[in-house]
Amino acid sequence: MDATISTNDLRLMRIIIIALSIGVIIFTLIALFVNNSKTSFIGTPGDGLVPLRIAHVVVTAVVIILAKILPARILSGSVTPRTSLPGGTGFVARYRVALIVQFALLEGCVLFGLVVFMVGSEAGAVSADPSFYLHFLPLVLFLMAAKTQFPTEEKFNALARMYNAEDSAQPL
Repeated sequence: MDATISTNDLRLMRIIIIALSIGVIIFTLIALFVNNSKTSFIGTPGDGLVPLRIAHVVVTAVVIILAKILPARILSGSVTPRTSLPGGTGFVARYRVALIVQFALLEGCVLFGLVVFMVGSEAGAVSADPSFYLHFLPLVLFLMAAKTQFPTEEKFNALARMYNAEDSAQPL
C-alpha cells in the first residue's frame, strides 16, 4: 500500500518553504541595503571579523551535513521526536517534519552569513574585500534546495516508495 498525501498537506508544506524563502530574500535585501549605505570606515576594514567569518564557514559545513542526514533519518523513522508529530506518526507527518527541520537549519545558516555580511558592511570591509560576498553561498544553496525539494505529490510518492512508507496509507 502506498502512502498518500492530501492537497491541503502539500499546500501547507509549500507555504512553509515559500515563507522561509521570502524571509531569507528580505533579509538579503536588508544586508545589501546596509552595504550600499556605507561609504566610509574608520580603521582597517574588517578588523576582528576573521573569527566570525571562519565560524560561518564551519557552521555552514556542519549545517549542510545535518540538513542532509537528519531529514533522511526522520523519513526512515529512525529519529522520532519526544512529543507527538502534528497529524500523527505516519509518513506524511514525518515528511512535514523533515522538510521543516531541513529548511530551518539552512535558513539559520543563511541568516548567519547575511549577518556576517552586514557586520562587514558596517565596518567598511565589504568594499575592501569582495570575498565577503561568498557569505551569500548558503543563500544560493537554500534557494536551490527550495526549488528542487518543493513539495509535489510525485516527490512525496517517490520518497514514500524509497522509505517503504506503508504505515501511512491514510491522508491526514
